[in-house]
Amino acid sequence: MVTDSDLTKVRLDNVKDVAVERPMNLIHGRHVFRAAGYNLVLDDEGSCVYLKDRNGVRHEVTVDEKHSNQLFTAHTAELLDGGDYTLWVESKGGDAEGPLQKDKCKVKYLRVEDPEPVPEGQSQDGTVKVYSIVDADPNADGKLIAGHNWTVSGIGLVTEEQPDKWAVVDINMTGDGIDAGIDIVSTSQDGKSLVLTCGDTFTPGDYDVEVSFVLSKNAGSGEESFTVSKTLKVVQA
Repeated sequence: MVTDSDLTKVRLDNVKDVAVERPMNLIHGRHVFRAAGYNLVLDDEGSCVYLKDRNGVRHEVTVDEKHSNQLFTAHTAELLDGGDYTLWVESKGGDAEGPLQKDKCKVKYLRVEDPEPVPEGQSQDGTVKVYSIVDADPNADGKLIAGHNWTVSGIGLVTEEQPDKWAVVDINMTGDGIDAGIDIVSTSQDGKSLVLTCGDTFTPGDYDVEVSFVLSKNAGSGEESFTVSKTLKVVQA
């Protein structure tokens, strides 16, 4: 018999590296992995995902996307030493008034140091870099879906100015008859990604554009910009 507690019971079943799907429960460095289970509600207050090593030391995990209450994608916040780890999920299972529950899955972690990709554009001092501009949907296969948000990956992609550090304060796009402002929806805490939305809704087709990133620091006393040239392949949603 199914009880009320079963309906909100948190269960973590398995982990699959997105790039290297087999064997199960094997994570390669900071590759994105899928975690599957039941009632993996990560919007609950206090919910979190992390790894613990054999000594019980906690290592943070960054959740990239919550696809459903049965699936999320994530990666380790830092490159860890290889070995045996336990992936933990803490959640209330969607019951806002209930206690935090925990479930775990044993995983093996391979230390894989991926070479730094070649940036598509960067600041003069190299502290801000853009590696890619892709659709926010991980299944878009390199194309941009009309009406979707975009994700920019790189380093130093912060939007709040700090002393002597660049911040991205404006993004514009021109080319193929396009002159569009870009709004920043959100930025990751580690400065490695931005989520963007464009004021224009593109019809399907290929667009040769230049995306300009305007940087500022020291309350606007310093300013520069760099440009990323791309062919946007837009498809219908």
